[in-house]
Amino acid sequence: ALFGNPERANVQISPDGRWLSWIAPVEGVLNVWVAPADDVAQARAVTDDAARGIRSYFWSYRPDTLLYMRDSGGDEDFHVYSVDLASGEARDLTPYEDTRAFVSGVSHLHPDEVLLSMNDRDAQWHDLYRVNLDSGERTLVERNDQQFAGYLADADYKVRLAMRARADGGQDVLRRDGGEWKVAEEIPFDDFLTTNYAGFTTDGETVYLLESRDRNTVGLYAIDVDSGERELVFEDARADISNALTDPRTGEIQAAAADYLREEWTAIDDDIAGDLERLQAMGPGTASVNARTLDDSTWIVAYSAAE
Repeated sequence: ALFGNPERANVQISPDGRWLSWIAPVEGVLNVWVAPADDVAQARAVTDDAARGIRSYFWSYRPDTLLYMRDSGGDEDFHVYSVDLASGEARDLTPYEDTRAFVSGVSHLHPDEVLLSMNDRDAQWHDLYRVNLDSGERTLVERNDQQFAGYLADADYKVRLAMRARADGGQDVLRRDGGEWKVAEEIPFDDFLTTNYAGFTTDGETVYLLESRDRNTVGLYAIDVDSGERELVFEDARADISNALTDPRTGEIQAAAADYLREEWTAIDDDIAGDLERLQAMGPGTASVNARTLDDSTWIVAYSAAE
């Protein structure tokens, strides 16, 4: 019971609201299932892993297309696959030997493409590509010749930041200056796990930062990309920020949570305050938002309470 498969896990909804999805067993092996949002009884498995199982998947913004991660026999060389729900066709988007890949970005501004990181050129470092979901063709975005741990791109797939490990166990954050990457910030070892950039707004004008440097608890800041001016968006003197809700269209953070005795949500955008109050009114437990449709008309909410 403790180590067996869940009945259902990781429930999501497609950005257009047409499909529900989750992870569930097929003959004892975890696979991805989908069902029409208005008829769960029509659920079907859309992956066919019979070995290790599938635990990670994502919706793309291309209609009826989702992405999932799968390795071969537990070798941990995960490839990224797409599956077309209309045809049932699955495609390996990273069909290269001895390659570990991962999803670096999906965007409603470019529904037919995704950002994928792959290490087929150099096993030590991942290059960044735009991959077309229709043809599978990839286009190089960043060749990683500078030992970067990763990149952060905006919704237009423009790479804005790069991260690189420091000798002291911390991290450098780099920005392009005149075509060259230059160190913009230094994150020391003590703050490495609690200071990181959380993403850009859709217009690319603001980037959010979770910051613990020179602070007792992690605070959330909004940074103007052009001027570098920082504004404190949310903090809790008792505990670090544990979660946030982002508008699916604008990328603006609407609410944040801190987990002191239990997770407590605070509305940053007044438009979402009523929704949070409804979730809190469900009972004495904890409610969390797992997914939202692009038009924000439907949320997938998980509720947990001790019995």
